[in-house]
Amino acid sequence: MRIDVWADFCGPETLHTLDELTEAMTASGHEGELELVWHSFEQDRSPGERNTFDAHRVHHLARTHGLGDAAVEALARAAADGTALGDRAALVPIATAVGLAEDEVREMLDGDGSGYPVRVDEATAKMAGIETAPTIVFGQKYSLAGVQPFETILMALEQAWAEKDIAPTARGGMCGDGGCGCGDSGCGAS
Repeated sequence: MRIDVWADFCGPETLHTLDELTEAMTASGHEGELELVWHSFEQDRSPGERNTFDAHRVHHLARTHGLGDAAVEALARAAADGTALGDRAALVPIATAVGLAEDEVREMLDGDGSGYPVRVDEATAKMAGIETAPTIVFGQKYSLAGVQPFETILMALEQAWAEKDIAPTARGGMCGDGGCGCGDSGCGAS
C-alpha cells in the first residue's frame, strides 16, 4: 500500500512526522509491503531563509539517484536543528552527505533543475485539497493533516490497510467540506 506525505523542511514538523510514521509502519507489521512517497509542499514561498524551494529541489534530485528517503531525513534533521535551508551553501553539504555528487548539486542549484517536480507536487496537493504540511495520505483514501502522534498515525494506517483492496469512493463530493481524515472515532469523510 502506498503512503504519500506532503511535507516542508521549514521546522521540526517533518522530522516528527518521519519518526512517528516510521514507528507506525514498523508497528503495523506491514512495513515491507508499504511504499512511502514524499512530496514537496512549501509553507512559505517568500524570498529568504525560510524559502525551502531549493531544499525540495535537492530532495527531487536525490530521488533520481534512489536517495530520496535519505535526503528527506537529512533535510528534516537539518531543519529541526535550525539550519536555514533557504541558504544554498547550507544545502550542498547536506546533499553530499546523502551521496549526491557536489558538482551535480551545485549545477542543479545554479540552474532550474528539479524545479518542475516540486511544482507538480504542489499542484497535485492543491488539486487534492491539501492545504498544510505535513499531510499524510494512506492508500489514496485517508489523510491526516498537521503534526500527529504515533497512535493516530497507526490508527489511520491500520484502517487504510484493512481497506486496501477496496476501491476509494467519493463521499459528498470530494470527501466533504472538511476533507477526508481520521479522528477519535475512526477514519472517513469529515
